[in-house]
Order: sequence, then C-alpha cells, then structure tokens
Amino acid sequence: MATSIPYNSLFGYGLVNASAAVAQAIGQNTFAEVPNLGGDNWGLDLVNAPEVWNRGYTGQGIVVAVLDSGVDYRHPDLNDNIWVNSDEIPGNGKDDDGNGYIDDIRGWDFVNRDNNPMDIDGHGTHVAGIIAAEKNDFGVTGVAFNAKIMPVRVLGLFGGSDANIAAGIRYAVDNGADVINLSLGGLSTSPEEKQAIQYAFEKGVVVVSASGNAGRLQPDYPGSYATDFGITVGAVDRDRAMPYFSNHAGTKTLDYVVAPGVDVRSTVPGNKYESIDGTSMAAPYVAGVAALVLSANPNLSPALLENTLTATANSTGVRSASLYDGFFNLTSQDDYFEITPGVLADSPQGLRALEGNDWVEGSSDSDMMNGNQGDDLLVGNGGNDTIWGGKDKDDVFGDDGNDNLNGNIGDDFVSGGAGDDIVRGGKDNDTVLGGSGNDQVFGDIGSDRIDGYATTGVEYDTLTGGTGSDTFVLGGDWGVSYQGEGHAIVTDWEPQLDRIELLGNSSQYSISFSNLGVGSAANDTGIYFGTDLIAIIQDSTNVNISLDFSFV
Repeated sequence: MATSIPYNSLFGYGLVNASAAVAQAIGQNTFAEVPNLGGDNWGLDLVNAPEVWNRGYTGQGIVVAVLDSGVDYRHPDLNDNIWVNSDEIPGNGKDDDGNGYIDDIRGWDFVNRDNNPMDIDGHGTHVAGIIAAEKNDFGVTGVAFNAKIMPVRVLGLFGGSDANIAAGIRYAVDNGADVINLSLGGLSTSPEEKQAIQYAFEKGVVVVSASGNAGRLQPDYPGSYATDFGITVGAVDRDRAMPYFSNHAGTKTLDYVVAPGVDVRSTVPGNKYESIDGTSMAAPYVAGVAALVLSANPNLSPALLENTLTATANSTGVRSASLYDGFFNLTSQDDYFEITPGVLADSPQGLRALEGNDWVEGSSDSDMMNGNQGDDLLVGNGGNDTIWGGKDKDDVFGDDGNDNLNGNIGDDFVSGGAGDDIVRGGKDNDTVLGGSGNDQVFGDIGSDRIDGYATTGVEYDTLTGGTGSDTFVLGGDWGVSYQGEGHAIVTDWEPQLDRIELLGNSSQYSISFSNLGVGSAANDTGIYFGTDLIAIIQDSTNVNISLDFSFV
C-alpha cells in the first residue's frame, strides 16, 4: 500500500486503469488513447483495456483461476481459453501429476469432489467471460482475452464452505494460477480462508475479491483481508457512480479499487449472454487487468502488483451514487445537522426540513438527518442512526447499531448490519437488509422487502407490508435463515400476493406448514425447515409452497 494516491473510505483508490498500470509495470508513460469500442464493451473502455491491447499485451501466458459456481468450459466464447492440466492424462483414472486430484484435466469441483467443474447456475461463467472471453467475431470480449481460465468450483446452490474455498485457493496456487478471482463473500471471518490467501500471497499469486453487495461501509470477507493480502473491488456504473449495493472501502486502509459492476454483459451457460449487476462482476475486471499487467511484466510480486493497481487507479469522477448536493462529515457527537442543497453544512442546527439530494457521512456515535424532499443518504458508521427523509428516495447505510428510516413517499432502503433496524416507509417500495438483530419493515402501499440475514444469534424480524406485493427473504446464497435462531414474522399476509423467497427450487427444501394452535395464534401458520421454525405467518392458514413461495 505504498501509494501516493489518496485513500477514500467510499471508493478506496479509485477506478482501476489498465493502461496506466501496464505502462508503470514496464516503466513507460501512459499509453496513447484509442477509440472507444462502445456498446456492451463500455466496461472495457472504462478500464482502458483497448489501449493495452494496442501495445500487444492481452494476457498471453497468464492463468486466472475462477473460484465460483463452476465454469461452462464448452461455451464457444470460452472453450479455447480454458486451462488444461498438461501433466494429467485424461480419463485414465490415475493421478498422473501426483497433486492429489485424479484426472483434473480442466480444474476441480470441490463441492462434488470430482473433476467436472461445470457451472451449476451461470455465475462463474459470467465471471470467466469478463476476464477472458475470446476476441472473435461474436459475443463479448474479455479484459485479458488471451489468458487462460482455471475453473475451480467451490460454490453450490446455497453458497460454499470455508473449507472448500480455502482448498480451492490452495489448489489454484499449487497448479499454476497467477491470479485468483473470488466473486464471493460473507460477513464472518474464516481463519482457513485467510491462511489460504496468505499462502497464495507468499507463493506469488494475487487474490482479487469482490467487496460485496449489501451496501455496507466496509467489504465482506474475504475482501476485508486486503488490509494484509490481496485486493478488493467495489462496483461503479458507466458514469463512475457507485451503485447503492456496492460495499464501500471502509475507514481502515486496504487495497481497494472500483471497476464496472452495473449492466455488465458476459457469457452464461447454454451458449448465451446476459447483463448482470454486482461486485461479482467488478472483481473479474480487476483480475483481468492484473493478467494484462503480468503478461507485460511477469516478475511482479503480489505486493508490487497490488501497489501498481492502486497507485495507477483514477479517482476522477468516482462517487457514491447518492453523493450530489450536500455533504458533511460528523465528528464524535450526537448532533442534528441541516443539509442545505449545494452547501457544506458547517454547524449544528435545529431540525429543519430542506429540499435537495443530501448525503451525510456519520461517526461511530448516533447521527440524525432530516432531509425532507430529495434523495437523502445517511452513512452512519456505527451507532444508532436515523433519517426523517420525507418525499423521494432515502437510504441508510447504518452498519452496527439500531438504525431507523422514516421515509414516507419514495423507495426507502436500510442496510443496517447488526442491531435492530426499522423502515417506516409509507408509500412505494421499501427494503431492509438487516443483518443480525430484530429488524422491521412497516411499508404501507408498495412492494416491500425484508432480508433479515439471521446467521448467528436469536432474532425476530417483522414485515408489515400493507397494500402491495411484499417479500420476506428466508434464504439466499448463504443458506436458510433462522435455523434454530429465532424466526421471521409476517403480520398482514395476503395469499398469492405476498411472497416468501428462497434460493434454488422447492425440491431442495424440506418445507412444512403447521397451524400453531389456540388463543392468539389460532389462525397463524408456522413454516418449518426440517424441524426448525423459520417463520410465522399471522392470521393466515392457507400458505402454499406452490403459490406463495418464490424460488430464485
């Protein structure tokens, strides 16, 4: 991290710049600009990849391991760029190279424990295409279109284990990967993962991680390990604005850059292409740029490569999507601040509602903001944070602590971290990504959504959606929430309008329903995953898995 570029707690060192990075790696000035490719190639233009190709650096000789849901190695835009283990004789049932994996001719599947790392849902194939889709007359083109992709499947339909991810990292390192892409993450630290990333670092392999998609103030793990090893990537759109979902860099300095992560078109299984959002899409842009740099100077250590990427990043124009008219950095006290459109607030004021798009970065204490009309954002940084937002779109990124959003009309959003988080959203579409703690949505008219994310500790999350189609997320790529740890509560269930959401399909779950009995619960339905109560639907006895559940 010996870079002269100022570090920013939102976007780290800025937008990755392939042209400047490769030029620095070979001791030259920044390369001459070339015409933009345009269209679906806007991301390549944004990171200045064509300027590097024009100088003859295309990732040739570099292997990038994609640790993900697998890779569709038969896709016509990828099949010629799939790594082949030349020390293995295909199909003879022997471990010819003695690496502990039989017939691992094109990588390994650590989920099924076999030599077929075929993609199961498309995520890994999309990532692989961003890195190294072939430069041909169809489809898309990868950042490093002559690099090789090593498919390493570590994710199943419901996420992946720390042990499999760590084993996948070590496999990639031991079998010749130069760069490892981790478009995955979670909230918990893992000694196994950290040790594996350190192992990669010490063996000369750079690890690129996605920062995460919960709008938090700091990256998920393993991205947060970039204080010591690896580099972490947040997302920007084609206007260099960070989308609401991208986790930020955080106040603790680490190797963090941003890259295209909104409306990114790439390969998916079945010889197809799709446009997807996420920091999972941003990370492979940086992995591809790392491959370009190494193809120009293969002697760079991970530390020097990471420093090259951060030192040449471009912070010009990079911003939070909600950073427009007002900004104030609170100090260390509980204050009410007036945010005047277009003016830096410089002193405490009484609670006065002003119009305009306002942005507040708070302290670790309890911060309050009254924004009234306009799109208002409070980044609270711990403590109990509150917005009275009034009309229009209001967001709270509260981190730990009890966070509240009183938003009225508009699409309101809270990403709360640990603590008890509440949205009183009124009309329109309201969302809570709550983390641990007892979280609530009171939504009124509109489509409301709560994702309680109960992975540790007992919690009870409540959705009162009012009129409209409301969704309670009971399971995502981390697995099923609330197993043995509290349960969800839906207070105003509307059959066939409100939804329960789970990742996957109905055959993968042991879901059952039971009337909870007499008294106040006489008309309540309990939803069970196996023997664990994961949700109570109040005043409804006709919940139906085929009608009321969404499998995504």
